[in-house]
Amino acid sequence: MFFILKKIIFPGVGSFGACVKALEEKGFLLPLKKYISEGKKLLGICLGMQLLFEGSEESPDVQGLGIIPSIIKKFLSLLLLKINY
Repeated sequence: MFFILKKIIFPGVGSFGACVKALEEKGFLLPLKKYISEGKKLLGICLGMQLLFEGSEESPDVQGLGIIPSIIKKFLSLLLLKINY
């Protein structure tokens, strides 16, 4: 499916779990993993980057692509961080 692509820009906004589910349902998850495993270029932006990790605290029972060996963690609310978009 992705075999003719030279680069993928993978943006995303939303829920980690819902995105993984949508990728699976549309048949994109395995071809995307294969594309990445072949060393081809991919730029993940926002949720697109988060999906490169093994998983997320947001959806603990959902596996990410597992390219980056770590889990996405929530910011601690005690720090009172203000994040400007």
